[in-house]
Amino acid sequence: MSKRHEKIAFKQIVRLEWMDRTLSLVLAGYSESEIREQLDRYLSTQRQSGGEGPVRNRATYGMSLILLSCWFRKEPELDGFREALLEQANRVEQKDWLPLHWAMLAASYPYFAWVSEHVGRLFSLQDSITSGQVYERMKQSFGDKEMVARNTRYVVRTLVSWGLLEEGKGKKGQYRMPSVYQIQDSRVTELLLEGLLLSIPDERCELNTLLRHRALYGFSIDYVSPQELARLSQTRISMSQVGLTTGIVMINRLQNMDYVQD
Repeated sequence: MSKRHEKIAFKQIVRLEWMDRTLSLVLAGYSESEIREQLDRYLSTQRQSGGEGPVRNRATYGMSLILLSCWFRKEPELDGFREALLEQANRVEQKDWLPLHWAMLAASYPYFAWVSEHVGRLFSLQDSITSGQVYERMKQSFGDKEMVARNTRYVVRTLVSWGLLEEGKGKKGQYRMPSVYQIQDSRVTELLLEGLLLSIPDERCELNTLLRHRALYGFSIDYVSPQELARLSQTRISMSQVGLTTGIVMINRLQNMDYVQD
């Protein structure tokens, strides 16, 4: 298990347009320090609720930490995955980056994927959910702590800002299932599944379970075979065949011998 899986680390809302801005700068070839400088200026006027506001004190807009760490934090186990995301982002228009951002946050901050999973589980049982219901499920794993409640709210509000949750018409904090985001590119499907695998502590899952994983509630993806998944990932994912249509898929750590598991 990587240290990524030990952290309850999601300390602010991460808006989709901020992810777009960061990825655009990475693709343009700017260095980490240059991107940090640009993001600090940009985020100083950005509201977490959306849109612009008065310039704020630098200490109040530390979002560049999460945005930069996705791409520059020293985590050799994510290097190949990051490169694949960048290659795919170069192939498509910015409007199609949302699933790539989801995969990146799931891999970099597994807590994001775990909250998403409980959102999906709740939607499998009922038509609308509340942030309190999501927190009740998260505290079963992480305890009844203010930090857990706060970080869970940040993930939920991030999903709202991305259009992966819809505001309900009832009481505040109530949400509805959004229109499902259709994934028609098998390479994007592979990256979504890889990001999800990287969020799982032992980095392995039965394929059909992975394809139906509740964390992916907001996406519609087609079936992909274990062999195709391994091929599309350029062997970053390996598989153990169980049947003709399924198998155990796992992150292939033999690809990067510099990575040492904790």
